[in-house]
Amino acid sequence: MPERTPINPDHESTRNVFRVAGPLVFGLGGLFMIIGFVDFASGFGGTKPPTMFWCFFVGMPLLGIGATMTRAGYAGKIARYYSQEITPVATDTFKYAARETKDSIREIAGAIREGLVSGTSESARVEPMPGTAPATPPPLTVRILRCHRCNHDNTAEARFCSQCGVALAKQVPCRHCDELNDPDAKFCDNCGKPIA
Repeated sequence: MPERTPINPDHESTRNVFRVAGPLVFGLGGLFMIIGFVDFASGFGGTKPPTMFWCFFVGMPLLGIGATMTRAGYAGKIARYYSQEITPVATDTFKYAARETKDSIREIAGAIREGLVSGTSESARVEPMPGTAPATPPPLTVRILRCHRCNHDNTAEARFCSQCGVALAKQVPCRHCDELNDPDAKFCDNCGKPIA
């Protein structure tokens, strides 16, 4: 594992201070609490009122400060402990959810695919008007490219004539609609106007 540069270069020394000072402050707070409680309790049995009860009020904040410092000193260890405890459970939960929902997701995806296919076919279908014969869809047209040298019909994707081998690139633009036409075309393939 590569060495990481800490955000705070004094991090280790601060952590060590928290790990040592935290338990000491916590212990000091506990000692003040015990003194204050014993003094308060001894005041019930005798005639003398408690004089050290103020230690109880000093000890309480010291306990909180010491606990906070100790927690800060061991925060990394605590976080790693929680991570090692929680990560396997979270991993098992995600694996279980994936395993149990796999069939449902496939079913939903199939339903979406079926809806898209049927929606596409329904949108292509033309509903006839009442009392008229059903309309037939227009026939599919296949674009062809005619060779300007030998007049052989080629597919629209062809780059060279399959009969004579001449290049089929359209090069002459129509001045009316900017459609590219064959080099020897007299009229535009798109608008039908003369190419001159």
